[in-house]
Amino acid sequence: YGSGQIRLYDGMSGVVYAEVNAHARWIYALDVAPKTGTLLSGAEDSLVRIWKLNKSAENDTVEIEHKHTECVTDVQICGAKFCDGEGSAFAVTGYDLSEIIRYTLV
Repeated sequence: YGSGQIRLYDGMSGVVYAEVNAHARWIYALDVAPKTGTLLSGAEDSLVRIWKLNKSAENDTVEIEHKHTECVTDVQICGAKFCDGEGSAFAVTGYDLSEIIRYTLV
């Protein structure tokens, strides 16, 4: 998204559940680790961020909690993906980058 915001919508009603200012530039990669509800975002600002999604049963909203940031120096991120269902590792690539870089969260 051009503003660097991540917005979570209800697929049926279009209601916005949550919104966060995640990046300073265009976001080009989003992925969810299905076993943990962890969200990954990667953007032109050279940052890959990891977020925990928590659904509130009380008021039917979603909270987005920042968990980790990884800076890939001098690289505009154009692709990022979790390597497993738990979200314990992820891989990224960028414009003019001839490699895929893998990170493991500890």
